[in-house]
Amino acid sequence: MARDLYRTEPDGVCPGLPPRSGPRPIERLLERLGSALTYPVEAAAAAMRAGAEVYNRAESHIRPSGARIMYDALMAALGIVPDPELDRRSVRPVLLGGDIGRRFAPRLFEVAGDWPVSGAPIEILEDNSEQVLGAGGHQGARRVVRNPAAPHDATAVIFGDSFSWVDPIAPGTFGELLAATFTETHHLWSSFRADPGYLERVRPDVVIFEMAERAAVVVPPLSVDVERMAAETIAGRPPQA
Repeated sequence: MARDLYRTEPDGVCPGLPPRSGPRPIERLLERLGSALTYPVEAAAAAMRAGAEVYNRAESHIRPSGARIMYDALMAALGIVPDPELDRRSVRPVLLGGDIGRRFAPRLFEVAGDWPVSGAPIEILEDNSEQVLGAGGHQGARRVVRNPAAPHDATAVIFGDSFSWVDPIAPGTFGELLAATFTETHHLWSSFRADPGYLERVRPDVVIFEMAERAAVVVPPLSVDVERMAAETIAGRPPQA
């Protein structure tokens, strides 16, 4: 049923969309940044052709196999050897009915068969997400975690969105894979926008910017204050630069 709902035209273009005008934002970024930007879409497409479950149909985020493609590409770009323990995780099928499925009546669900049974021993050290997300927003949400079993004794700061959000109870997601790799991981919900003051205070070994391509529609400010963003989100005001 879900497959029929996602059927496209013979030329691969979804019906009803406006005509394409100019290069996509990601194409402009790739032209300017080149190899400095990790964009593993070809690896994901190859995995899909080989039968891998890269993306969900009832949920707009990627499955663990897709997250692993992103993780491997990023580790290669950073020159870091992926944690071999990730290949030893056992998996199980789970029932999903996410942000896409709930928009249908009756609600759509799907079975994803590649979700790890367990993840890294991640401990949450700091977290304001309950306040920020509870206010109906995302920008400024911050979570700091520690993994005493991490293979790389380093601190990573992620400026990202829901695709890299670190959730200890969601093994196999991109954020969890990163937190499984580094001793300390900071996730700040601020895609493509850095907070220089935060970096100066934390002084991380690795800084990662992650943003879903669908969000690459505006030119972001050069820098932000994540604490101010969180306060504005909690207060119900659109976060400013």
